[in-house]
Amino acid sequence: MDGVFLAQARNLTDQQKAYAFSTYNSRKKSTSTAYILWFLFGVYYFYLGKPLKNILFWVTCLFLVGIIWWIVDAFRMSSIVDDVNAQIAHDVC
Repeated sequence: MDGVFLAQARNLTDQQKAYAFSTYNSRKKSTSTAYILWFLFGVYYFYLGKPLKNILFWVTCLFLVGIIWWIVDAFRMSSIVDDVNAQIAHDVC
């Protein structure tokens, strides 16, 4: 379980914690799934809930700038997913 989520859930009642845990677990994103979508289709931002960013990524690929962006995101993927999961934890708690 994410440390950010656990820290935020500490102040909840037991019933609220049960609901928050189930909601968080159903909404959290997987780094491995994001990498698969990054490699195969370039739709990883859609998966991470950022559709406009994915469309911008595709547009920049037409000008070859997106290829650099795509390669850089390969190294940043785990932190991108961690940030999305932290936002989900914040929303749930």
